Amino acid sequence: MCFHLFHFKGSNVSKVSDLAIALVSTATFFGDSTSDYGLPPRFALRRVEPSSDPVDRAHELRGAFAVVAGPETYGEELLEHLPDLCLIARSGVGYDQIDTDAASRLGIHVTTTPGANAQGVAEHAVSLLLNLVHRIPHYDRRVRDLQWRDGEFFPEVQGMSVGIIGMGRIGTALAGILHALDAKVLAYDSAPITDPPDYVTVCRSLDDLLPQCQAISLHVPLLDSTRNLIGRRELATLPRGSYVINTARGGTVDEAALADALESGHIAGAALDVLATEPPTVDNRLLSLDTCVFSPHTASFGHRTIERMTAMIAGQLKDVGDGRAPEGLVNDPLQARFPIRVW
Repeated sequence: MCFHLFHFKGSNVSKVSDLAIALVSTATFFGDSTSDYGLPPRFALRRVEPSSDPVDRAHELRGAFAVVAGPETYGEELLEHLPDLCLIARSGVGYDQIDTDAASRLGIHVTTTPGANAQGVAEHAVSLLLNLVHRIPHYDRRVRDLQWRDGEFFPEVQGMSVGIIGMGRIGTALAGILHALDAKVLAYDSAPITDPPDYVTVCRSLDDLLPQCQAISLHVPLLDSTRNLIGRRELATLPRGSYVINTARGGTVDEAALADALESGHIAGAALDVLATEPPTVDNRLLSLDTCVFSPHTASFGHRTIERMTAMIAGQLKDVGDGRAPEGLVNDPLQARFPIRVW
């Protein structure tokens, strides 16, 4: 059995004996084998170390039918040098690092795993909020320095007004957890929020939401309309002593404005799983602030979340490998590339 990869730019048809999958991620997708996820032996997994150099990455990915992508960038120049590529399967729901216009023009499918990480990211957001509110990092440092209690008290999430910005699957899951903690849940989304839970107060605008919140949690994609969505004006609109949680995308929060607000004490604390530049550079002022807590973009690294994302990606690989449009498609590829079976 063999396969032909059809190229839609006038290139020659190439014959391959299997379908190479390049896994570019620090997450352990698929473990040691794809067979546990129902993929036949013709799907050959190849692990690739992420590289920031497009030339190196083009060489590493050459010949791959599909890429299981991490947070690295897939720009037009790179994609044009990958004539065999049929699918970029992105774990999670964000795909701002992929040039979907170029992918569509070249016939490359781009997919995400909607819903697979909702519960895990929501749990992580709550964990960050609880760490901030209960001052866990502060107390941890004191105990390690052989100090004890400092006599200061802290608020509790019970009864706290928490604003969710973005009420998709993750925001909705977060609302349920916050409700179980007896928090007052408010929500805003630029899209209409249809059939919200009865315990969620829907706000008409961000300006309506922010003054009512003691904490906010962001769950929006990074688009032109959401870049620096929480900036200097929005931070000033929050009540003094509020908290900011971001497990969405770093570019949705103006980091310089956030650093100023933390230094002034207007914002009591921030917890960030994402940053505008990842990993951060030494000149990021937030790194020097004890009132800012970090995790390294790992909100979706829970075991069950990884299992759900892997299963969904396996289905997408099989769909495209068998010549079908995959679930979770986020672009509209022209003359979509499929490997066609030849008997």
